[in-house]
Amino acid sequence: RTSTKVARQLANESHLIDTLFKHFLPSSSGSNQFYGQPQVLFLKLIRVLICHHLDIAKGISKGVLITRLQQYLFLQDNKVQMVRIQIEALRILRCLLLLGIVDRDIFRQFLPALRQLLDWHGNHCAFDGVGGSGLVRQHAAALLVALVASGESGACDVEGQKLLVEPLNNCCCGWMHAASRVAKIKDFSQMTLLSAALYAVGWFSRNSLLGTTSFLPFLRSILPKFVQSSGFIACVHDLVKGSIMLRRPIDRRHVHAPLPNVGAVLMHDYGPQLVVSETYPVHLLSNLWALLAISLDSGEKPLFEALIQPAVLEPLAEYLRQLSTQLNRVLATNFFARSELRFIHQLLTTDGIEIYLKRQQMLQLVYNYLCCLSTAHATQIKSIFERFIFNGDFVKLDESSLKLLQQSCLEMVYPHIIADNSEPSLSLSYTQAPILPTDWPFFQLRVILSNYLQNVQQRPAAIHSENQVVLMTLTFVRQLEREGLQIVSPLEKLMYLMIAFMGPDSQFLAPDLHELLRDCLMDFYRENAAHEFDFDAELVDKARFEPLYYLFVEHFEAASYGDELFSSLVLVPLAQKYDNKWRRRLWSEHVQAVRFINCDESMLMGGLFAYLEPVEEEPSLVKLYGDALAQKMVRPGSIAYRIAQHHFNHSKSVHKATLF
Repeated sequence: RTSTKVARQLANESHLIDTLFKHFLPSSSGSNQFYGQPQVLFLKLIRVLICHHLDIAKGISKGVLITRLQQYLFLQDNKVQMVRIQIEALRILRCLLLLGIVDRDIFRQFLPALRQLLDWHGNHCAFDGVGGSGLVRQHAAALLVALVASGESGACDVEGQKLLVEPLNNCCCGWMHAASRVAKIKDFSQMTLLSAALYAVGWFSRNSLLGTTSFLPFLRSILPKFVQSSGFIACVHDLVKGSIMLRRPIDRRHVHAPLPNVGAVLMHDYGPQLVVSETYPVHLLSNLWALLAISLDSGEKPLFEALIQPAVLEPLAEYLRQLSTQLNRVLATNFFARSELRFIHQLLTTDGIEIYLKRQQMLQLVYNYLCCLSTAHATQIKSIFERFIFNGDFVKLDESSLKLLQQSCLEMVYPHIIADNSEPSLSLSYTQAPILPTDWPFFQLRVILSNYLQNVQQRPAAIHSENQVVLMTLTFVRQLEREGLQIVSPLEKLMYLMIAFMGPDSQFLAPDLHELLRDCLMDFYRENAAHEFDFDAELVDKARFEPLYYLFVEHFEAASYGDELFSSLVLVPLAQKYDNKWRRRLWSEHVQAVRFINCDESMLMGGLFAYLEPVEEEPSLVKLYGDALAQKMVRPGSIAYRIAQHHFNHSKSVHKATLF
C-alpha cells in the first residue's frame, strides 16, 4: 500500500500474477475451499496494485481481469463469500473507470449487471435497520460509487444513465426513508451507505441528462424528512465528539488494543494514525451540503428549509468555534482528514455562516484551516483566500496592498494546483505536508531576505516597491494579531522585524513605513519585555537566529544611517541576561557598528537596566569595553558609551589604570 516501487516489482512478475489469477480468480466458483475459488484478498491485492499507477493498472488489465469482474458481477449469488467478491469487484471497476481503462464500449458490457444489482437492492433486500446487514450496506455503497465513477469518467452515456437513474432513485428513497425512522444511526456502514446515496444523487442531479427531475421525490420529501429526523440531529451533535481535527494525538498503543479503542489516536512512524468513531458523520454531512447547493441551483428549497433550524445550525456553529481554537494541524495532514477539510470548506463558503461566529473567531478559524491544507486542497485555499483574506470586510488594506497580498498568496498556491493534477495515480500518501507554512502572512519578507542573500534587487515583475511590500506585510500581520492570532513565536517575530530593515533600497526611512515600523517595534518590545529569547533554538524550515543577526549587523553598518529603530534591534541580544558571546563578537568584530548605534533608552527592550545589570564579569569583554572607550570608538553620551562605561568602571574582573 505504501510503496510504488514494491508494487511495480510485484506487477512485473508476470508469471506469478498469471498463476495467482489461475488459482485465485477462476471463471466461476469451484467446489474447493481455497484453490479454484475467487478470493477476496487477491482482489484487494489487485486493487492496491492498480491504484498505485496507471501503468501498473494497464499491465494487469491486459489479462482476464475485466472478464472476471464481469462474470462475478453477473452472478446472482447472495452468499456471504460472493457478496464480498462483488464488493471488491465493484471497487476495482471504479478504479479502472477513474483511470480511463474501462471505456464506454467496455462499460456497456457491465450495464446489465449493474442494473441487476440495483434492482436486487431495491426489491429483494430485507432491510435490517438501514440497508440490510453491514455487508449488504458495503455492497450497496460500492455499487453507488462505481456508478458515479462511470459518470465522472464519461463511460456511462445517456442511454446508460436512463437505464440506471430510476432504480437508483428508488434505492436511495428506500434507504433514506428507513434512516429517517431510526432514533440514531449507530453503524459506520449505515453512515457510509447514506453518504454514498447522497453522493450518487448529487452527481447525477448535477450532471445527468434529466438533472434533478430524476430525483424530485427524494429531494422534495424523503431527504427533508430525514434531515428533520432525530437520527440526523444526533449525527450533527456527534460532529464535535467525533471530529478528527479536535483530537489530541495521544499514543495509546500500550493502553488499549487498536480495534476496541474506537475514537482514539494511535501514533505511527509516519505520524498519527486514526481510529475513527462508528458515528463519524463528516462524509454524510459533506455530501448533504454538496447536494444542498445543487438543489438550490435548480430552485428546489425543501432541503434548505429543513436544514435551517437551530437543532442543525447551532451544533455546526459550535463545531466551527471549537475549530477556531483547537484545530489540530498535525492530524489534519492525515489522508483520512481530507473529507473533514472539505466539509469545513463547505461550511466556510456557506452564505450567512459568519453570523454565528465573531470576527476574531472567524479569522482564527480561517487562518488555522489554511495552515492545514495540502496540494490536494489547493483550489480550496484559493477560494478561501478570495472570500476572507482578499476581502475588505475582513482585512482592512488599501487597494494596492490588497492586490499585492493576493498576488503573493496565490504565488504560493498555483504550483500546487498544477502538481495535484500531474500524477496518474489513485493512491494517497499517508500524510501530506501543508502548502502554507504557519507564518505565511510573512511570506514577502522571506522574499526580501532571499533577495538579500542572493544580492539581487527586487524583481521588476513584482511591480511593487520594497516600501509597499513591507507596509502590506506588517499592516496585515498587525491586523491578524489584533484579532488575537499568534502567527509566530516571539523569536521568529524578532527575526522578521529585522528582515523588514534589510530591503535593497533602505526604504525603512520613508516616513509612512518608518512610523509603522516604530509602532510594530514598540508593541513588540512592550509585549515581550520580560520574555527571554532562546537565540540558539532550531526553527522549523528557517535559518537559525545567529547567522541572520550578523547579516543584520553588517547591513546596519552599511545602510542604517544611524536610525534609532534599526539601532534598537541590534541591541536586543546584547542584554545582560543573554550569553556574552553576542556582546563579545559585536564589540570585537563589529565595533564599527557600535559607533553608529543611536537610540534613546526608551527604545531599549526591557529598558537600559537590562543592559547594565548584572555587571559584566567576563575579563575579555570588559577589556573590549575599555579599548573602545580609550580609542574613542563610541560616541560620548550614546547608549553604547553608557553601557561600556558602566561595565568597565564597575567590573572587578580586570585591573584598571583609569576610569572613564
